Amino acid sequence: MKLKRMAGAAAVLLLLAVCTGALAADTGIITADGVNLRESPDKESNAIGTLELGSEVEVLAVENGWYRIMLKSGTVGYIRQDYIFSNSSGSRGAYVLDDGTYIRGGPSEDTYAVKQLTAGKGVRIKAVFGEWFYVVADDATGYVYRTHLTLTGSNTASGSMLRTGMEGEEVERLQKKLYDRGFMSKRDMSGVYDSATRKAVLEYQKKAGLSSADGIAGAETLNSIFDSTNKLTKENATFTKLKGSVVLLDWFKGGSEWLNKGAKFTVTDVRTGKSFRARRFGGWYHATKYAVEGLSDCLRMELQPFGIDVVVVEPGGIKTDWGLIAAENLKKTSTNGAYAEMANKAADGMIKNYSGDLLSKPALIAKTVRKAVTKRRPRTRYLVGFGAKPMVWTHRLFGDRVFDWVLRTFS
Repeated sequence: MKLKRMAGAAAVLLLLAVCTGALAADTGIITADGVNLRESPDKESNAIGTLELGSEVEVLAVENGWYRIMLKSGTVGYIRQDYIFSNSSGSRGAYVLDDGTYIRGGPSEDTYAVKQLTAGKGVRIKAVFGEWFYVVADDATGYVYRTHLTLTGSNTASGSMLRTGMEGEEVERLQKKLYDRGFMSKRDMSGVYDSATRKAVLEYQKKAGLSSADGIAGAETLNSIFDSTNKLTKENATFTKLKGSVVLLDWFKGGSEWLNKGAKFTVTDVRTGKSFRARRFGGWYHATKYAVEGLSDCLRMELQPFGIDVVVVEPGGIKTDWGLIAAENLKKTSTNGAYAEMANKAADGMIKNYSGDLLSKPALIAKTVRKAVTKRRPRTRYLVGFGAKPMVWTHRLFGDRVFDWVLRTFS
């Protein structure tokens, strides 16, 4: 029995010695389709050939992020380090292509099976041994024939492609990023690229305005999701990123991630090409008030058949803390840009009005709301509070220009 054990140990040591010797010859495997073989280690140099995914090359040297390689034909050239896996490049992620793939005890179909793998299972390649990869999968290590695996495009989590059926560490990291950006719920973070993951990826691709929206996490999608400078989340996805810091905003959704209060920005008319520098002022706020009025008008007609009344209460100047808070924020955010003169004047006017005794008390609004709720046939609109009726009638009687002049002069 002791002799058998010693013989077995010797066989294992012999196998390790053979493997170690074979690994010394640095074989490289191309990890993407259509990789250019270049004349010199420069992306601007002439392409002297194109290599396909899985092609085997001999690595001669490493130079500043480039591999100097030789093809089987004897042609020598350079390939970017990102597009090749070799024994000197460290470990590389990969996925199993076929159900029933075995990790084996040695680089041969005749050796014993260590573990059976399913399609999509994530593994990590540690070394190349001829036509075989030496891999780690969970708690198992061993050899897998090269054609049963597809390599990811880099050593990071953002490999060349993740798709339905795959599982493992890189899928987990993708799901974590999707969760952080609000596109995936915590309960769906299973480590398996399932229908929930595909749905989340597809939604992200559409929101980010990527060229490919297919639910498959390819290089463009992964680079975008893992880009730390990309602030896109599901909540602020109201824009399409064009180039650099240029974004195409949905005017009606706002894009608050990009136009924070007081932020400086350049507005460009996409039709005329004319631009101007600006800061946010008050237009966005007043737009919301017009929106409430328009919505209320529609609801009044839509709900009338059901016996539901819709009433708009339009207050004038009401003495609350809001005016002083708004004036303070206006001075902080809009007094150093194109609107400086207007913003300062508006803020000073608000401070004066809200510090005086002209404005109506909040109790007036409470009484009006109570009246609208309890009256059998309420009005559709109630104009109450300081200046409410005069301002509306000024607009109706004298038109826009006089109304604008009154606002600029007295507010």
